Amino acid sequence: MSLDVGGFNDKLPVFLKTIVKKMTTLDIDPKKIAILNEMNKRQLKNFESDQPFQQAVFYTTMLTTDTIWTYPEISAIVDGVTAAKVQKYVNDMMSRLFVEAFVYGNVTKKQSQELMSIVEDELKKEYKTKPLSESERPVFREVNMPDKSYFLKEQKNAVQPAYAVDVYLQCGPQDTRSNVLMELLAQVVEQPCFNILRNQEQLGYIVMSGVRRTKGVQGLRVLVQSPYSAEHVEKRIEAFLDHMDDYISNMNYRTFVSHKEALETDRLEKPRNMYDENGYWMSEINAGTYHFNRDELEVKQLRNLTKDDLYNFYREHIAIDAPKRHKLVVRVLPEVAGRSGNAGRGNDEEDNTDQGPEDAMEFNFDILPSPDLPAPKIITDISDFKSALSLYPPAKPYIDFTKLKTGIDF
Repeated sequence: MSLDVGGFNDKLPVFLKTIVKKMTTLDIDPKKIAILNEMNKRQLKNFESDQPFQQAVFYTTMLTTDTIWTYPEISAIVDGVTAAKVQKYVNDMMSRLFVEAFVYGNVTKKQSQELMSIVEDELKKEYKTKPLSESERPVFREVNMPDKSYFLKEQKNAVQPAYAVDVYLQCGPQDTRSNVLMELLAQVVEQPCFNILRNQEQLGYIVMSGVRRTKGVQGLRVLVQSPYSAEHVEKRIEAFLDHMDDYISNMNYRTFVSHKEALETDRLEKPRNMYDENGYWMSEINAGTYHFNRDELEVKQLRNLTKDDLYNFYREHIAIDAPKRHKLVVRVLPEVAGRSGNAGRGNDEEDNTDQGPEDAMEFNFDILPSPDLPAPKIITDISDFKSALSLYPPAKPYIDFTKLKTGIDF
């Protein structure tokens, strides 16, 4: 539970007590449940018409997360949701809970504890709520792909005409040093990725790269939506990543330092408002890491990094022949092969969607050669794919709250 508190006053505890009371006396109207069911079904159905790049991101998450429910699985149970079942679920849920409160703003530790006591007292009064033991709390983890692996999942899109390719290079668990190396690599890669794949090769309007972090594991993502075939797009992404070898190794000292300084400035930028501040702290809480002075420690690590450190990280995880390369590719394909259109392009752009890959290359003066790639392992069954892999351990908390009797201030 997160509580956004701009200032503490006498009305706040009363307001909070009213809110908790309302939670415990829900009026579950069968008509409202029916309306919500229809809304949920439409929302789930709309996924089929989402942009291909959005679907690619979703399937990457589905493939890498140990426990996740697909849209068809959720759709299959919507019709069976009734007011009586919702009421029973609320009663069961409230009987055993783990409540976590984040109170920030013009509030003292004592006042924060008073607010938390209100929540606990009301739950105990209305539901006789008992605490959920640590072993009963769900832990979500990410699959651990083997070294030098290359997995490929293809998925059809029946509505949109464009292709999308999401290349995810998994780089292992987060820690202070690898976090900074990962972010610095993404900082170095971002601009040339856009310039080469979007501007020079004109693969499509949507070209993005960056760090992907989830469940305490991180990696580099390159995502492209294009009118050209997914196989061609993936080859061009790999050509770009291969080009980064020379790009990083030949980077001069001044350029390298400018990247470090830009990342440091970004990491040490203060939140502009309470909403941004809430998002910053809650990201640590939701991840279960509670590393509330992360920026200071990681920036200190950043200042000590050399170009060799960055290049060695690239060579270990990202390069085509990297010993610890964990590659997962999701390709979203139009249902009709060879279908073309202007999906993913801006309305103010010239429509070049009738061009094929050969035509696109006419715009390039220094086209990067595509490297030879090994054959991928095709994923046909997602459950079989995940069950055959081990899992990374859950994110390790920087602060162990199980050893604290009360909350902390910082």
